[in-house]
Amino acid sequence: MYARYHQPIVKKFFLAASIGLLGLVYFEPPTYAAWQLPPEFTMPVEAICLGLIVMRVVAMFSFLKRGSFLTDPRVIMTVAILVFTVLDMVAYIAGYAKGQADLIRWTRVLRPVLVVLAHRQVRRAVNNILRSVSQMLVVVSLLAVLIGITTLLFFVLFQFKYGFRLKKKKIFF
Repeated sequence: MYARYHQPIVKKFFLAASIGLLGLVYFEPPTYAAWQLPPEFTMPVEAICLGLIVMRVVAMFSFLKRGSFLTDPRVIMTVAILVFTVLDMVAYIAGYAKGQADLIRWTRVLRPVLVVLAHRQVRRAVNNILRSVSQMLVVVSLLAVLIGITTLLFFVLFQFKYGFRLKKKKIFF
């Protein structure tokens, strides 16, 4: 089973399901009105993509030890997101059947998390981005301080040339 699961065609199939799940955002409301598709089309496509993700979880269950499978945070989060998504789909279908067309799918924001949990390269890229956020904040804060000091310096240097004054005719600084 492990050898069949790790074939390149199977991985590309699961990647296509993940991209399809993310691509549904362009066709579900709220989106551009000309692109919107009715839920009768988007719900089955989403159900197929979620079914493929369930197949991936079942395949992982078949070749992982039960102890490590049940304690793996990625599996727990994937199963939790799948359960929440199915409950959200049922609630949306029930509301849509009653004629409430302004319902919002709250679990759509969790779809990228499924992609991050499912693919090692995406997870690696997200981890690298999150690790570099603190360094980027330091650079941005230093840039802001540099811009502030430069602004004050130019203001002091050019206040007499352009006559920057307060309302009481006092010169700044």
